[in-house]
Amino acid sequence: MASLEVNGLTKRFGGLTAVDGLSLSVPEHGLVGLIGPNGAGKTTAFNLITGLYTPDSGSVRLAGKELAGLPAHAIARSGICRTFQNIRLFNSLSALENVLIGSYLHTNGSLWDALVAGSRLHREESELWQHAVGVMNTLGIAHWANEQARNLPYGDQRRLEIARALASDPVLLLLDEPAAGMNSQETAALMNLVRSLRDDHGLSILLIEHDMRFVMGICETIYVLDYGVVIASGSPEEIRSNPKVIEAYLGEAPVVSVQGSVEKDTSSP
Repeated sequence: MASLEVNGLTKRFGGLTAVDGLSLSVPEHGLVGLIGPNGAGKTTAFNLITGLYTPDSGSVRLAGKELAGLPAHAIARSGICRTFQNIRLFNSLSALENVLIGSYLHTNGSLWDALVAGSRLHREESELWQHAVGVMNTLGIAHWANEQARNLPYGDQRRLEIARALASDPVLLLLDEPAAGMNSQETAALMNLVRSLRDDHGLSILLIEHDMRFVMGICETIYVLDYGVVIASGSPEEIRSNPKVIEAYLGEAPVVSVQGSVEKDTSSP
């Protein structure tokens, strides 16, 4: 059974169609990439899947349950959580408190529990803290638990955002450019982490990334978006040699940047 099935997803902003009939599938325990030029509609697609935008048409199903049009918190409760292209942490809170925010998604305590401070509430709070610390251990950032989020190194801030998403116990994790701004060593470590989340923790993962070494190195299936339309899908080998992808994204002569991302060569007249 597919973990995620997106069919005909469309979003318009005035006269601009940002996503046009998007269809993609993320199988259970799958690792899928979504790539394309800047402005292709990738983050808009994520916003539609996670409920930040309401689609004009189309379907988003997780394990057969329709989610399109539900508010973001309801979609998160259903098992889809994400990170963002630009890091969105609560900088004045500790790293642990940031992760706890993700854990609270599935709390069962009522207002009455809070008012009387009963034993059930205390027990649940203790379990949430233990869970959050466990997630931080998984990502190798537990030593930052009491440090303000703003003081963490950039790469660990990225890991902290992933930890906050994982704390909500998702079945599907959406990563929006997780390797952005990382050096080659940090990127290699992140690739191992993403593989581990899928292989050892049973997650399904859909990611947006411009670093082609990252995408080609870990994804089993890749979708290529251009002007809001999927122009190709397939294995890394199929995508690498697809003429439409070369023309729209990779360029006739791919240029590899210092950090390994592939950009279209526009130097020719």
